[in-house]
This record gives sequence, structure tokens and C-alpha cells, in this order.
Amino acid sequence: ITQEQIQSLRNRLDALRGIFDIDNKKSSLEIEENKTLKSDFWDDSTNAQIVLKKIKFLKNWIDSITKSGENISDLEILLEFNKNDECSDEELLNQYNSAEEFLKELEFKTM
Repeated sequence: ITQEQIQSLRNRLDALRGIFDIDNKKSSLEIEENKTLKSDFWDDSTNAQIVLKKIKFLKNWIDSITKSGENISDLEILLEFNKNDECSDEELLNQYNSAEEFLKELEFKTM
């Protein structure tokens, strides 16, 4: 595994961040969560359910992008460890495959 391969994963993740407009989703999540804090939130149970579903949807996308970024960061750390013979090639390859597979799943969701 090379730094270029890891950078390729990072570039793909950055593209997904743009496609999913994660910053906007984070703002929307905050707005929706603030709605749940109002004392009359449950007065309209139908609307409350809609808000909760929207929160779940937004959290899912934000968490998925965050997890993918963490997978890539872990891969970068393992690459450094591998260079210093502190982790095996197999461990590095397993982390790369895991990070790439998770990223592929996110990319598939955009189709």
C-alpha cells in the first residue's frame, strides 16, 4: 500500500463530502435537533415522527462519512507503523481493503 493509494481514497471521500453536502447536512441536523427541544414538540405527533426520521437520515450520512474518514486516517497511521516494521503488511492490506470497501458502499449509495 502506498501513500498515493491512500490519497486516492481521500480524494474519493472528499468528492463524496461534496456530493452529500455534509456541511449543510450538519446544519440541518442541528436545526432538526433543536426542534425536538421545544416543549410543544410532541403536540403534533405526526410532524414529530417526520422530524425524528429526518434526524436519523442526516445522522446516518454524517456518521458514514465520518467513519470513512476515520478508516482512512487509521490506514495512514498503519502505513507509518508498517514503514517502521511495527505492523505487518497483512494488517495494512486488511485496513486498506476495509477502508476501500466502506468507501465503495458509500459511493454505491449515490447511484
